[in-house]
Amino acid sequence: MKLSIASNALNNITEIWAHGENAIMVGLKNGNRYRVIAIRNIYSGSQYKFAPFYEVETAVTIQEKAYSFWAVVSLPSEGGETIEHCLENALRFLNAN
Repeated sequence: MKLSIASNALNNITEIWAHGENAIMVGLKNGNRYRVIAIRNIYSGSQYKFAPFYEVETAVTIQEKAYSFWAVVSLPSEGGETIEHCLENALRFLNAN
């Protein structure tokens, strides 16, 4: 996967990791970490072929043990006609919010 977004357009993002052919993990300056998966639309009426599916890394402590897990979060960002376009739109959205 090769994203063609300029790095200077992502001033609130500290890291981006490829996580398979259709997913990225993103670290933000505020400490939040997201995983974004470009999922293919096969029947929904959406104008886009691919939609971003977001998860946020969350931590809890139970009986003095720390646990980290990914939780689904619904964010209103655009999809795209290709996996790369969908993930680039997700990066722009996360950078701006």
